[in-house]
Amino acid sequence: MSTTYYYQVSAWDASGNESAPTSAITVTTLASTTVDKPTNLTATVVTSPSLLVRLTWTAPAQYSSFVVQRETVASGSSSQGNFVTIQLSNSSTTFDDTNVTSGNVYIYRVLTNLNNQYSASSDAATAYP
Repeated sequence: MSTTYYYQVSAWDASGNESAPTSAITVTTLASTTVDKPTNLTATVVTSPSLLVRLTWTAPAQYSSFVVQRETVASGSSSQGNFVTIQLSNSSTTFDDTNVTSGNVYIYRVLTNLNNQYSASSDAATAYP
């Protein structure tokens, strides 16, 4: 919710006399919007007819779309990479990641986009195809 403030200025002389106030100016704060993050993120490995990881989550009450991010840990590696965006504007609460390789570990998170403002990331979900 935004708030509007009105300001006027007047002056006082040494005798305590106040001048007429100036015309009022207004200042309105920006609306504070908290964007809720998606919840209940799950990552399910599907092997037939082809290998993929199916993500599902619960949407908050308000959203425009979702951003899907993935971190990959290569087979035989103990170090993690960085999260990268794999889907920028997903309008549903499901996403199939078809670009996966058996033996790697995939860590996913989802963010809510509400009118170009983004939530914190969801809790992570991990898949082991």
